[in-house]
Amino acid sequence: MKKRIITGSLIAIVFIGVLCGTLLLSTLFYDVFIILISIGAIFELWRCLDDKHYIDVLILAFLAAFGCYAILMFDNSGFASLGWCFVVLLAAAVSEFVICMFLGRNIDCVKNFILILFYPTALIVCLLAINHLIVDELKFSAVLLMFTVSAFTDMFAYFGGTLIGGPKLCPAISPKKTVAGAVVGLCGGIAAAGLVILFALVPAFDFLNISIFATKTAYIVNILIMGVLGSVCTQIGDLVASFIKRQVGIKDFGKLLPGHGGIMDRIDGFAVNGFFLFVYTAIFQMLL
Repeated sequence: MKKRIITGSLIAIVFIGVLCGTLLLSTLFYDVFIILISIGAIFELWRCLDDKHYIDVLILAFLAAFGCYAILMFDNSGFASLGWCFVVLLAAAVSEFVICMFLGRNIDCVKNFILILFYPTALIVCLLAINHLIVDELKFSAVLLMFTVSAFTDMFAYFGGTLIGGPKLCPAISPKKTVAGAVVGLCGGIAAAGLVILFALVPAFDFLNISIFATKTAYIVNILIMGVLGSVCTQIGDLVASFIKRQVGIKDFGKLLPGHGGIMDRIDGFAVNGFFLFVYTAIFQMLL
């Protein structure tokens, strides 16, 4: 518990630092953060899924990820750039299939590589897309929600499940998660959305320009929707990670963060929440 609290506090400091740097100074802080966590997450998935540690799998995964990042950061074609990202991911998958075929490897090598391409690579590409494809009036609120909803959901769910206990949520996937923890976690997501709304209504936080919304009520409703669904997605992401870990027979993806596991253990829900927020804001933006 002590290690978890200390590490959690350090993670919170990093999150707050990235948020402040992104919102007050430059979105470059956000880009650097996303790219760094993607490196750790891809490496952890490769090490856990690829028991023979084929180096070409790791290299191709990194090339695909950074190819997509380059497209998002330097291509000016808007949402059409996502099509090119898909082409890059598909090319990487085909390349690995050809390598495995000629080297006589088991088809599981290709399956694992495809999983790495979409979890976490494609999800993290969507996190970066928030910064480069979403307009500022939606972007900054989405970034705030990504960090706060994920953090509040995890924190509330952990303490809710620990203090209340009760029926298990998905015992076959994650024996420690409870229904009470999930409900309290959802309350945490709503609380985080409420915090973002308060920020938006305070004149000092004018970088949260909400003029894209017809009324303040429309903004509040949309933020609450994103908070609730984002919290659900955060918990789904956590369950997906637990399912993968159970399938490969490990407790954590890594040991970098004492009491928390690896990077992937910390961003499992964060990544899925970010994916949802990108889809939600992208649809909202296209409907304007």
